[in-house]
Amino acid sequence: MAALSIALAIYRLHPRGGLEDNCLRIAEELQAHGHTVTIFTTTDAPSAGLNTVCLPEALRRRSNHTRMQTFASDARLAVKKGRFDRSMAFQTMPGFDFLFLADNIRNDPAAPLWRRIGSRFRTFAALERETFSAQSRTRVIGLSSPQMRPFEDLYPAAARIRIAPPTVSRDKHQPESRTSHRRATLRNALGIEAEVPVWLSLALVPKTKGLDRTVEALAARKDAHLLIGGIGASDKRARQIIAQAKRLNVADRVHWLGYLSGDSLFSAMAASDVLAHPARADVTGAVILEAIINGLPVVATDLCGFAHHIDDAKAGQIITEPFSIWKYEEALCDVCRNAATHSANGINYGNTAALYDGVKTICDWIEQDM
Repeated sequence: MAALSIALAIYRLHPRGGLEDNCLRIAEELQAHGHTVTIFTTTDAPSAGLNTVCLPEALRRRSNHTRMQTFASDARLAVKKGRFDRSMAFQTMPGFDFLFLADNIRNDPAAPLWRRIGSRFRTFAALERETFSAQSRTRVIGLSSPQMRPFEDLYPAAARIRIAPPTVSRDKHQPESRTSHRRATLRNALGIEAEVPVWLSLALVPKTKGLDRTVEALAARKDAHLLIGGIGASDKRARQIIAQAKRLNVADRVHWLGYLSGDSLFSAMAASDVLAHPARADVTGAVILEAIINGLPVVATDLCGFAHHIDDAKAGQIITEPFSIWKYEEALCDVCRNAATHSANGINYGNTAALYDGVKTICDWIEQDM
């Protein structure tokens, strides 16, 4: 097809979390197809081979919601002036051809009144209502069916919603990294014996991802150790967990690994027997799928959009609501006892080609204006 000029709008590109990674990978895929891509963002964060345009006005605002409101307005105007063939937003902003939606519903009818009357709630709800209104033409790309059901219930937008396949990058599928040597190397460095059960938690936002629940479960298992990736012990987000671990006398069995990626992440997975992910909310829980395909069994709550992959792969257990710490602790122990079987099942599941098709599929939809 003819080359297109395509605009992508994302509030920030750094630090590179899941949303930022998807934006950059989509941009790179579109460029590989011969299209011209421009990324509008708030800070100078050039990426090799990608054209980024800084819209810094939003950073002058004092609150998160006013910053997002300003960026939405500025990005919409920039895209209109640029006369692009296609446009995609990575936060809920009206006026774009596509929305890559990585959030849960903001205009939640079940939210308490005190929250609904706050300026933060009202600002994000207004952006969402305009994007999902009957007058809007924005096509919405969701990441999981559980995520999108509340939107379909509240807004007349079902015909404009599509669920993308998982966007896991193939370079994150390295089950051959799960070796006994790699397992022993990290365990030795941390002073953990070979046969001791090891749980892994990956949590940039500890409360949301349920890290406190895992520490509580650890107190009931005197032989287990917990590896924490995502943040380090010096991070202010770790303070409550550190205090909890000391209070429960498990601090000597909690190991803070800091931010993990690439080889360090594969090493942490190899050293562990289970990914502990008792999230209170998670649109997808991409770490669930990344763990499964690399042979690390998973215990996660059914509130995670990707939890169904645990059952599909037969690679762990799902904890249903209402959450029970007792059920969670028992599930962790049971999965560790049967880790070899769960691991083999997950590695086999990782050979499913569709797990890696998300970015390509999204780019096809953009090209075809579907």
